[in-house]
Amino acid sequence: MVFINTQGIAISFLPFVVLYAKQNFQVQSDQIGNFLLFKVIGIVLVSLLVVLGVKKLKYNYMLYANVGLSVLLALMAFLINDGAMLKYLFVIGGLVYSLYSITMNGLLLEVSGQENRAIYAGFAGAGNLVPAIFPLVGGVVIAKLGFTFFFALYALIILMALYFIRKIDCKK
Repeated sequence: MVFINTQGIAISFLPFVVLYAKQNFQVQSDQIGNFLLFKVIGIVLVSLLVVLGVKKLKYNYMLYANVGLSVLLALMAFLINDGAMLKYLFVIGGLVYSLYSITMNGLLLEVSGQENRAIYAGFAGAGNLVPAIFPLVGGVVIAKLGFTFFFALYALIILMALYFIRKIDCKK
C-alpha cells in the first residue's frame, strides 16, 4: 500500500507540468492536446514492451523502472528550457502512467491470496490517500514555494518507494 501511495502521485504530476509550461514557455491550450497525444504514445509503448517481454520481464525491475522514470519526470521538468522539449516529458509521463497501472495491479495480486483478494483491493483503494491529497497540497506548495521546491518534493516522495520495493518478495 505504501508503494501505491508514493508512486500514485506520479499520475497527478503532468497537470502541474502543463501549468509550469503555460507560465514559463507560453504554451497555448491547442498545444496541450498534442502533449497528451505524446502521453498516449508512452502508454502504448509500455504496453507493447510488456507484451513482447512478458516471459523475460522481472516484476521488481518494472517497479524500479517506474520509480526511475518518475524521478526522471521531475528532473526533466526542472531542466527543460524550451516548450518544444515537453513532448519527451509527456512520453515518459505515459510510460510512468502505464507502468504504475500494471505494477499496482500486479502488486495487489502478489501480496494477496485468492481468498482475500477483494479485501486487499478495498484496502488499496481506501488507502490511496497521498495521490488524492497531493494535487491539493501541490497547488499550495507551488503558490508559496515555487515549482523548483515542488519538483524536489515530488522526487523525494517518489524515491521513498525504493525502500518499500526492496521489501517486496516477488518470485518472478
